[in-house]
Amino acid sequence: MAYRRFLMFGLLLLLVTSCGDVPLPTPVGPRAQATFTPSLAPTGPPNALRPTAPPPAIPATGVVTPGAGAPSSTVRIVQATASPAPAPATSELPGARIVALTTPAFVCRAGATPCANPAATGLQLHTGDEIQTGAGGTAILQSPTTVFHLDPDASLQFAEVQNAITRLVLRAGRLLVQHDAAGRDKITVAAGRLRVDAVDTRFTVLSNDQEVYVGVPSGGGQVAVTYAEQEPVAVQAGQQAKVECAACPPQAVLGPIPVEPLDPKEQQFWDLLSPQLQLSPTP
Repeated sequence: MAYRRFLMFGLLLLLVTSCGDVPLPTPVGPRAQATFTPSLAPTGPPNALRPTAPPPAIPATGVVTPGAGAPSSTVRIVQATASPAPAPATSELPGARIVALTTPAFVCRAGATPCANPAATGLQLHTGDEIQTGAGGTAILQSPTTVFHLDPDASLQFAEVQNAITRLVLRAGRLLVQHDAAGRDKITVAAGRLRVDAVDTRFTVLSNDQEVYVGVPSGGGQVAVTYAEQEPVAVQAGQQAKVECAACPPQAVLGPIPVEPLDPKEQQFWDLLSPQLQLSPTP
């Protein structure tokens, strides 16, 4: 019996010696220690400022490329520029259209001289343009509200053309004006130092080296006649006014312009021309 026990103890000792050290298992559970990988961020005090990449420059227009360390994206910057204000819409108003003509007659564009361009029916005259008739020549022009008749050896310029006013300069000769009663625009004719202002009426102006004459036929309405710096006088239907010595200085005409009854020959002249001075449907 003692021998058997001795033998078992020897076998157990031999087994332990041959196996060597047995590794212990890694502990698990709450007592396990956590492992971590050190950060590559710069070290330093907690509140230390760390260098950053400078912000990219922003051009007026184009694409911004981020600097080092910035997110890999691009931002398109378009500079807002103020658009120029649109030019006001402009439309040049024609002074009148030539609807009837006997030669010789000429047109000067924008007051150009000499006036040698032959006039023709259908031609439009604008601000600054001038029409001249020679010996034996006549011209009839029409605007949307007015008919103008030029006698021979006359010169008329459209100095200003607007919706509310047409300003004319009669340099020489006779002008007859038939103004639509529903026009409601103003016609102004300057002849030397004398000016005629009319609204919705008929009248004539004659200018030469000796005198400036203004006449309003029967049924023609009323015009205001102003000489130099004097107060305007009213010339009504069936009346006329005349300034002698048109080339004299203003002080030569003293007092208001005299107004008198219309010469019967002038009325006959109007009666003869009236059919030619009617507004056509398509000016």
